[in-house]
Amino acid sequence: MKKGTLDNEETGLGSSFQKIFEYELAKADVGEGGLLDFDAMNTPGITSLSARSEIPPSHRRIADSFVVMKNFYGTPVVQGSLSHKEKMLLEKYDFNRLEYCTIGQINEELAFLQSGSVSMDANWRNDCDEILKIRAKELKFLAASKYAAVSNEMFNGYLAVEKYFEKISTYNASSGK
Repeated sequence: MKKGTLDNEETGLGSSFQKIFEYELAKADVGEGGLLDFDAMNTPGITSLSARSEIPPSHRRIADSFVVMKNFYGTPVVQGSLSHKEKMLLEKYDFNRLEYCTIGQINEELAFLQSGSVSMDANWRNDCDEILKIRAKELKFLAASKYAAVSNEMFNGYLAVEKYFEKISTYNASSGK
């Protein structure tokens, strides 16, 4: 298996992700011709449900950093765009830049990063943690530029990353901290 693709048997997330998907699918309304009225994989609800699963400590640290900065400063301070090394790491796993990702792509990516962050392979674990840091950096850059780089409303994967960070952070708004 190529490390940039998801294989449910190999990652061990197959059953939990399948339960989440079935839960969202059960809520779907069946429209004309027996077709679903929405694509369950492209909803932020899947992101929220996957955030309730087992979260690696490295993901919580990155999320805490993002949420604290967002709550303290409001709009993040502009950080530079991605370096060549960061772009190459994203390409290694066939990931797009955040402004060109859909929610469905991000949901698959987050499941992949969660499984990689608890892997026994140190290189894969470090790459997954670094990719999540890159996503946080991209999200800060997009927020600071008022999402000017997002060219199409279809590419709203940044919403899934932000919701994921807010759900897994120990400093989220609902906890009152």
